[in-house]
Amino acid sequence: MTVVEGILLAVSAVTFVYLGIAMFKPEWF
Repeated sequence: MTVVEGILLAVSAVTFVYLGIAMFKPEWF
């Protein structure tokens, strides 16, 4: 895995978690 792939994977994972939290805890945003 290259550095770029690692960064993209981390960004997509953080985005997925952020959307999941926003969906279940909308009052936090």
